[in-house]
Amino acid sequence: MSHSGSAESGPLRRTRKRALMQRTLDGASGGLKYTSESRTMSRRSVNRGNLPRGLDNTVDQAGGSGESGSLETDESPGEADDEDDPVPKPIAMSKGTGKGVDASSGGHRGATSHVPNRPSDRLWFHHVAAMRLVVPTPSRKPTNTLEKPQPILLTFRDSPRTNKTRQSSLADYFGGSALDVARPKRAPGREKAVSTPSGRATQLRGSPVTDEEVPRNTGLGSPAPSKSDSTGDSDSDVVITRVSKSRRGKKQLMISRLATDSESGYEEKQSDPDDFTDDGHEVVNAPTQKRGKSTGTRATQATLTGSRIGAGGKGPAKSKRRNQDSWSYKLGIQEDLPPLNDIGEIFDDMVKKLAGSGVKEMVRYLRPRKLKVATMCSGTESPILALGLVAESMKKHFGLNFEIDHLFSAEIVPFKQAYIERNFSPPIIFRDIKELIDSDTDATTAYGAMAPIPGDVDLLVAGFSCVDFSQLNAHKLDLSDPGESGDTFRAILNYARKWRPTIIVLENVFTAPWDVIKETWGSHANYSAEWLRLDTKAYYIPHTRMRGYMICIDNEKMKSARKNVEEWKGLVKRMQRPASCPIEAFLLPEDDPRVHRGREELAKGLRGEDRNSREVDWTKCQGRHQDYRADLSLGSKRPMTGWEDNGSCKMPDFCWNDWGTAQVERIWDTFEVSLLRNARRGFDSQYKTRVWELSQNIDRFTDTTPFGITGCVTPTGVPYVTIRGGPMIGLEALAMQGLPIEKLLLTREHQRQLQDLAGNAMSTTVVGAAMLGALIVGYKALEPGSGEEMAIDHLEDVTKHVRGERHLVENELDLATFKKTPLAYVLRDASRSSRLCLCEGRALMTPNRLQRCKQCHHTTCLRCGGNPKHDYALLPTEAVASRLPPGEFENSLKDTLPMRVRVAGISGQILENIKNTSGIQISSKDWKQLSGAIEPALGVELRFHSLKRAEIWTVFYESPTSRMELIIDSRLAEWRLFAKPSKRENVNSNVRKLLARPFARMRPIGDNLVDGKWQFCFPTEFSFKVEIHGKGKAERSWESKLGLQEPRFRDKKLWSMLHLSLEKEVIPRLDMDISGDYKLLPDCGTAAGCLHKRITSQGDGEDAAPPLFLFLDPSRYGNPLEDYFVFSTDIRRYNYGEQRPIIARLDHRWRPLCSSKEIVRCTVDGQWIDIESAKFETIVPRMATTYATPSLDMNVEFTADSCVAADAILYCKVPLPADEEVGWKKGEWVEVDRLGERTVFSSFAWLTERVRHIKDFGTWRFVDLPRDFDRCQRCAPSPPKVKWRVVKEKLDPFEDPQQAAPYERALKNRPAPFLTHVRIDNDGVGLLKIGLNVSSLIHRAFSNLPKKGSLSDVELSWRLTTDYVPPPKVTLPAFNLRSNKRDPPCAQPPHFKIPLRPEQLRSLSWMRRQEGESVSSFEEEEIEEALLPHLGWRAEGRATKSIVIRGGVLADQVGYGKTATTLGLIDSQFPGEKTKSLKGIPGKISLRATLIIVPHTLLAQWGGEVKKFLGSTYRVLSVPNAKAMNGLRILDFQTADIIITTWSMLNTESYYAKLAQFAAIPDMPSGTGRAFEAWYTYALQRVAEHVDILRDDGAQTLGQTLKAKLRSFEDDEELVRYVPSKRLRGVIYRMAQQAKAEGKSINAKSRTKRKAEEMDLSDDEPTTRKGPSDPFALNDSSVRKDWRNMRNPLFQMFNFNRLVVDEYTYVGGNDHTSVTSLQSSIRWVLSGTPPLRDFADIKTISVFLGIKLGINDDAVGVIHAQNIKAMEKERTVLSSSPFTRVASAAA
Repeated sequence: MSHSGSAESGPLRRTRKRALMQRTLDGASGGLKYTSESRTMSRRSVNRGNLPRGLDNTVDQAGGSGESGSLETDESPGEADDEDDPVPKPIAMSKGTGKGVDASSGGHRGATSHVPNRPSDRLWFHHVAAMRLVVPTPSRKPTNTLEKPQPILLTFRDSPRTNKTRQSSLADYFGGSALDVARPKRAPGREKAVSTPSGRATQLRGSPVTDEEVPRNTGLGSPAPSKSDSTGDSDSDVVITRVSKSRRGKKQLMISRLATDSESGYEEKQSDPDDFTDDGHEVVNAPTQKRGKSTGTRATQATLTGSRIGAGGKGPAKSKRRNQDSWSYKLGIQEDLPPLNDIGEIFDDMVKKLAGSGVKEMVRYLRPRKLKVATMCSGTESPILALGLVAESMKKHFGLNFEIDHLFSAEIVPFKQAYIERNFSPPIIFRDIKELIDSDTDATTAYGAMAPIPGDVDLLVAGFSCVDFSQLNAHKLDLSDPGESGDTFRAILNYARKWRPTIIVLENVFTAPWDVIKETWGSHANYSAEWLRLDTKAYYIPHTRMRGYMICIDNEKMKSARKNVEEWKGLVKRMQRPASCPIEAFLLPEDDPRVHRGREELAKGLRGEDRNSREVDWTKCQGRHQDYRADLSLGSKRPMTGWEDNGSCKMPDFCWNDWGTAQVERIWDTFEVSLLRNARRGFDSQYKTRVWELSQNIDRFTDTTPFGITGCVTPTGVPYVTIRGGPMIGLEALAMQGLPIEKLLLTREHQRQLQDLAGNAMSTTVVGAAMLGALIVGYKALEPGSGEEMAIDHLEDVTKHVRGERHLVENELDLATFKKTPLAYVLRDASRSSRLCLCEGRALMTPNRLQRCKQCHHTTCLRCGGNPKHDYALLPTEAVASRLPPGEFENSLKDTLPMRVRVAGISGQILENIKNTSGIQISSKDWKQLSGAIEPALGVELRFHSLKRAEIWTVFYESPTSRMELIIDSRLAEWRLFAKPSKRENVNSNVRKLLARPFARMRPIGDNLVDGKWQFCFPTEFSFKVEIHGKGKAERSWESKLGLQEPRFRDKKLWSMLHLSLEKEVIPRLDMDISGDYKLLPDCGTAAGCLHKRITSQGDGEDAAPPLFLFLDPSRYGNPLEDYFVFSTDIRRYNYGEQRPIIARLDHRWRPLCSSKEIVRCTVDGQWIDIESAKFETIVPRMATTYATPSLDMNVEFTADSCVAADAILYCKVPLPADEEVGWKKGEWVEVDRLGERTVFSSFAWLTERVRHIKDFGTWRFVDLPRDFDRCQRCAPSPPKVKWRVVKEKLDPFEDPQQAAPYERALKNRPAPFLTHVRIDNDGVGLLKIGLNVSSLIHRAFSNLPKKGSLSDVELSWRLTTDYVPPPKVTLPAFNLRSNKRDPPCAQPPHFKIPLRPEQLRSLSWMRRQEGESVSSFEEEEIEEALLPHLGWRAEGRATKSIVIRGGVLADQVGYGKTATTLGLIDSQFPGEKTKSLKGIPGKISLRATLIIVPHTLLAQWGGEVKKFLGSTYRVLSVPNAKAMNGLRILDFQTADIIITTWSMLNTESYYAKLAQFAAIPDMPSGTGRAFEAWYTYALQRVAEHVDILRDDGAQTLGQTLKAKLRSFEDDEELVRYVPSKRLRGVIYRMAQQAKAEGKSINAKSRTKRKAEEMDLSDDEPTTRKGPSDPFALNDSSVRKDWRNMRNPLFQMFNFNRLVVDEYTYVGGNDHTSVTSLQSSIRWVLSGTPPLRDFADIKTISVFLGIKLGINDDAVGVIHAQNIKAMEKERTVLSSSPFTRVASAAA
């Protein structure tokens, strides 16, 4: 172990080393080798038999390989560098004293440590050509402190797998300035200076530099250790090959590194289990050597004078780089299968595969009983979800009912417990399965109660902890060792031995000791077991996740269990099906609102973190990144983000800039290196779909995963999707595990928790296959059912859910007509409302300035744009001002479109005739396939489906066999008709390829959108030759500009202008002539920066033809070598599934180079031919379509129970075709849930778009409030009560978990504001009914009103807006203060010594009116809204109440005398207040005094101002601190007129302790937020009770009451019964378990804060504070005689006449809570600068005044960032209860 001290002084050690080295170097200039033995040599020693020829004797002379280490050479003795070198002889040295530093954990140059002398440490020098240097790895972790550059250190680096670094000072060995050495460049082209032993700076290439050029950190700092670093020590192999004199007479040192084949010989492998880490990551650059065997060594050479690796100098021969990138293209999905990405269809396929394997027999065997299932540590409950999907498929395909009885779950993580409760509601959730080790009968639930452990389980699915089996774990444990993995396994085993579940399915990492586990189940539990390695990507989903699954069957219940578990393996493999859809098929659309919300949450979460705490990530990894760049010659540029060391970066404009800029330097540089690495491989990552795992170091994740699949989803991973420019959100990560995300209720989980859920989840397809196979082979061991058909639960009559159809007025609807609008108007409005920046999304309009590129017309806002640079110019102000809200254009466009159409005049015979007469040459195979595929799509009815806003507008029409799109941009509109391929067609089938393009199109002309000439695309492939001639300047290529250093990239150039020419007879066959001059636009983006724009004389005006571009158009997943350049007018980025229309494409082998002239093959796919007979036809239904809406005099019934049914708002009757398949039931009403609304309304948009506008309901309509109406528990359930537990003598609040779960379920089951019912009559008429539950909305709004005063002033109303358009994203302005210049002044105060100024008298006049009896009332308002976005409906329920607030905010400017004005108010109002009698208030002692609360710095000033203006007119009581309070009595407060104190005195620990004593409760919890407020509210309730006891029963009774109540806390079991679960990991877990076993507590003070929190076990033994002393003198005789003599009273005991708070702006946190809690009749705020930035600021004032303004909105741009953080802090959970609400869900 190295350490920093030594018995020898530094100069003495250096003298000895210098002498030793000099003796060795005398007369020699050859290589140098020494070997230092270490404790690790026994593991990596080299056998003598493996030594090169001629070295056996050398080893013997050195004392033997076993004693002194081992020596190797890369040259034979006759191949020395210098012929004059003498034959070397070994020189024995004394024990090693060489300096060294382990930089693997943050060490830097200049930080040295001494290797202590040990008997086994002997240092040998041998003078040979090239020898091995073995440096022991110090086990002591060095410091991370940065130091100034020191004399150059020789750096020895391990393989990229471990990446450890050692450094040794060359100056110490070679002495003083005798050796001038420079470090190799860390990246070619990026020169850095280093310090030399002489102190002079030298560039890497030898030229002098100035001192300013010497970097602070030369890159020799340590990289971040990879997880594999901690698996053990390893040796460095470095060969010192030559020491010679340079031309200038200075010595130069050359080193070579001996790299094993395992480091440099990489090749890709396929799904070998050994190629996966334990967390499922595929090791795609796996070594070629076999495990446990070395395949030899090879040298990788460099010079310390700055040559590139492998260049210059004599010595060993050149070799490959140690990080050689041997990437080759590979597609990860199976294209010869039909596409499957819907999880329901996937399980349909799985179940159908097992039709003849016993699955139906298994279900029939069980019926009618349910399968009893239990789960342990399954996280997301994937087994239950999978079984539910299986049940749906069984019902769908076989007509069998397969039902599940979920007996219990076991989960230790609180938020996962809440997720399980919310989504699955099992009868029991056990919080820790480890309790099952010691208990056979009862265990603790997630709620803290003890519950009996259920037995009689048919199927147990468990995933025990994998932490101790992980390959990344430096402290692996066996199954028998005490650890989390072993303990959780033993808990499952103990449960099985006690309760004998029939079938068990286990899951863990594939590196778990499965064979040992298998043997354990047989020997300890009498189960037959087998296991398999299963990978998710082999089961439908494109996700690499290797896991081990085991089946166990009880031998006591099945004699053939051993045989059956073997059959299970075959069944599970039979269900395998490789993924056939790429990852994007499982992700949400880019413009989905859920993606946008996830993006905002991720960006906001990163911005809220402490960036400094994450910067260490980069300081550790900087050297690793630099070396990796150098190894692959990637250069040092940062082309993707351009990030700077000052913490700034600019992501490309299509990326999530808000998220990207919040990252740290390591992530930014990972972007850069990953982009450069793939550019070196031949493709632009930003236009291919790759998933970069940003949580991994750059040399660990090398981006070699096959195209189309993603690496393993981990709990803390950051899977960045390159073509998106942002990461997967948590919901998508769950989808990659096969979870049906549309069926999950995910209301409170934030993105990190969703990622954690996904990372720890079982893949549903894999666990589903394992369970299905287990049930098939083991069902006969289960208890059989009776064999009868399972009883079907009676379905509720949903017709009762909507009432009032008879009040609707019916009208006839004409669907065949539409509004005709000139095409020019449509194009103009489409351009005005289109998306001009990605940040605008589907419906927003950015408030930022907009800009447009003058070359390619790309638009962005100023905030997002800038990368790539483009040639931007700001949009004119008038153009921005004339923009149209997208919602308005959407509504007007729908009016101009037909809702039901068909394209008539196209038939198979017509197309055949056109083909024959036009002479088109078509492959008979292609024509047969195309004509057969489009035949079902010809002449069918197409119905309006939806609109989509992007850079262009797209209208979608759908039918079962076809789809149609209307594309609208600023220049043209085009209809495109597509045929849908059969689901049975393979992904790579020719039919799918043919149908990817539209088979018909029409470009409208004239005064409407439906008139124009149709064309048909015949599937020809017309090829011709184009001549490409380069001219202009030779520009640097994209690869060269990226800074790639290899000559093939660095020297690559291309022409700035291309001239294309082609034969004239070809032009008529093209949509557009493609000949002409094309200018290179390298700053305008597109793949590989190779956009070319054709230069025309017409310009780019509105009337000009659209510009034509030539650019590389990569496929998302295809081979980059097969990507081709295309001609197109559209260069925008396309989403997954969209197809770019192209005019022609060049041969895929062509790339622009600086060649003078090229003849290139060009291809046009398809030929468009006019079809004169084709035209649009609107559909006229066979019978009338009707719709009904409410009459204007509609009355809504409002009672406590009126919310049980909704009121009918819309009722439609529409005839449907006989073959219509809409999924509705005939003759029976079906209620559509929220998940199905999107499908229903999208399918029937053609109908609802014509009937959704209901007039005259957009104004408020009032309803009567019933007498004695109370909160509706059905619509607004009461939140859980706050319960308490005592922790470390403090009272800790938490919400009652027993009530929390039912509360969440009640919220989930509240009456829906909108209800949709559908039905098909027997005569084929479709019925659609929509109801609005007005009562439920009003009930919810009413529940949010403050419950004070009577209900006589409450008003209730509602309204329905049917043309609602979400407002654009805006930033609200700040609030303004009203002026009182026009207020009349009042008379001077009667007792004032100094008269007030006129402006003060005006303010005083207003203040007196605010305190008067005739003050205007304030209307509190609560609104509950509901949206039906598919129809553009917004319903609102409103409850209002008038209240009188006496007081207000005096906001005169600083220096206007607010203090004097306030004193004038007291003086003016005192005569009238003195004569009034005090009202008795329960729990309070009423006073006439005015309480003034000020900052402690103004206390004396206020006292002086009272004397200055009022003299001694009033009795003034000043309370500066707690000491002064000790001597005061209640009577002193009652006799005072003015009381002055500071708000800080109310917020001291001593004051809160006194408050706790009077409340007879333990001390307050630490910190602020909801926990403190809950404790404070509870304390005030107790104080009020005790004030009444004091006043009514006297001090003696109060004293006895306080003692009794405090003692009750010690005896109350409910206070300490519930202890939230807490998961401990690793060494912390083992320490905690040992401490529990020994009955000791853990001292965590020496650990980090996080570790201390993890190790805190004090919750198990809560203690309470000892009984109170008597600070209130309750035992004093004077107090017992008169309670008003009680000393040290609390301010919270009184009701003051007037409360004034000065400098209110600075009151925050607990100060605000304390001040707001004080009670008074009149309340005033004094502030010259009141907070007015946003609603949250105003709310801080309104709360003090007693006004409830509503619920905070933390949307971006609405609330200031500082207030958002404060709001989030206030929402912090009261305790770690899994069911604690974050915010009021009732709101």
